[in-house]
Amino acid sequence: MPRSRKRCRTCNELRSLEEFPQTKAGRLKGTCDLCYKLRAEEKRNRQYSLESGELQELKQSQQSKCAICFREVPLCVDHNHDTGAIRGLLCQSCNTGLGFFKDSITLLKNAQMYLTKANYSQSTLDQKLRKLYPPGKATAANFKNFSRRDVT
Repeated sequence: MPRSRKRCRTCNELRSLEEFPQTKAGRLKGTCDLCYKLRAEEKRNRQYSLESGELQELKQSQQSKCAICFREVPLCVDHNHDTGAIRGLLCQSCNTGLGFFKDSITLLKNAQMYLTKANYSQSTLDQKLRKLYPPGKATAANFKNFSRRDVT
């Protein structure tokens, strides 16, 4: 007979199997969802020197949205790596993006200029392509051996 309950090794409560997250290998973890989330919150509070409820207040002040892209997705704490001060809550993509740019405003401005220039170039390329291949006239055969130098 398959078992339908499991004891959480953190709270020692007998819980239904649905209350336990799975490992990547498909096995049930030893800690229930509730204890896992509580431990993660405690760890985060210690890591960022937060008082209980401060993170929730920050989340509410941002309306549960990323401070950069404004998407409503799971958020992570963004902090200054030099001072440890919390700047806000970001989605994983935006937080990782800042990390790749080493939190440098100069690098981010350079990236903005690059994208602006690249988007202008792409727009020019799109206009030239429309002249060569008007809508309805373009076929896959037209683009078989296509390269950028064909339109520049």
